Amino acid sequence: VKQREIAVLVLGETSRAINFGVYGYERNTTPHLDSIENLIVYSDVLTESNTTHKIVPMVLSPAQADNYDIIKRAKSIVSAYKEAGFKTVFLTNHVYNLGYANYYSDEADIKISNRDNGIYDADMLPHFNEIIDNTDGNLFFVIHLYGSHFRYYDRYPREFAYFTPDDSPDLSFKYKAENINAFDNSIYYSSYILSEIIKKMQSISAVSYMMYVSDHGEDLMDDSRKRLLHASPVPTFYQLYIPFMLWTSDAYNSLKGEKVANVMANKDVPISNSAVFHTMMDMSSISTEYLRKDYAVSSDEFVWHSREYLTDHYTSCKIKDLQLRKYDWEQFDKRGKSIE
Repeated sequence: VKQREIAVLVLGETSRAINFGVYGYERNTTPHLDSIENLIVYSDVLTESNTTHKIVPMVLSPAQADNYDIIKRAKSIVSAYKEAGFKTVFLTNHVYNLGYANYYSDEADIKISNRDNGIYDADMLPHFNEIIDNTDGNLFFVIHLYGSHFRYYDRYPREFAYFTPDDSPDLSFKYKAENINAFDNSIYYSSYILSEIIKKMQSISAVSYMMYVSDHGEDLMDDSRKRLLHASPVPTFYQLYIPFMLWTSDAYNSLKGEKVANVMANKDVPISNSAVFHTMMDMSSISTEYLRKDYAVSSDEFVWHSREYLTDHYTSCKIKDLQLRKYDWEQFDKRGKSIE
């Protein structure tokens, strides 16, 4: 009997890599992931935009910084999976405003906006579990978290207030410690949600995998500039450096071991979130005219590409050519990350 396949793409929000325990952060903000087998953490991933309205549609489509115009005609990842015979599900904790993400989510067979009846990201988990338990055949999920968007304190229930004090009236430097505590708690909460998604898939016999990527990072008054939030015309190291993880089930490993081997071999290669669409397509063996296997970290055709960034003028710029401040370039060097 052929096992069914379940593919899950989890989109994080504003979750910068350096605050993840699995990325070596001094605080273990990701204890829920410590005992997860088959979890692969990619060490050097940069976003192609520091704004949600640009990068989320890029992640959900084959569009990337150096060919952004194809977003006007290319189908989304949701349609690709649907045409390949998957039941498609879009779970979101956002309210979309008639942008590409809105149209892409409408393409799904099942669309549930948690904003209608919930507050926290984990409120989407019962829907995820119910659909898996009560739907036959292959499944594809997009799960769009609210993640670590400010106000950080509002992103998690009180039982996940692991670092305290975490409440602050504003974003002023006076409350820097409280805001960092709250941001770290939001990462702690997101890691719990990822672990619950993986545990559910571990509990069933399916060829399954989960990909997690954040849209962009965040400034948290990290240096003398006291910069905050994201979406600045010129980004910073903290806005660019994002988490990217892949988990595969034992059944997936047995069936597609060569793809898992490639995923492992490429985990330290500098990439951007342009890899998401192409890797998902390749891992599910879906063919489309837009598939670029040279961008798929699971493919033996993968090759390294100089990373690009989509500017506020919707033009492509090499990461190394961004007009970053000296401090930001020093962070790349200090942390051993490529500027290419």
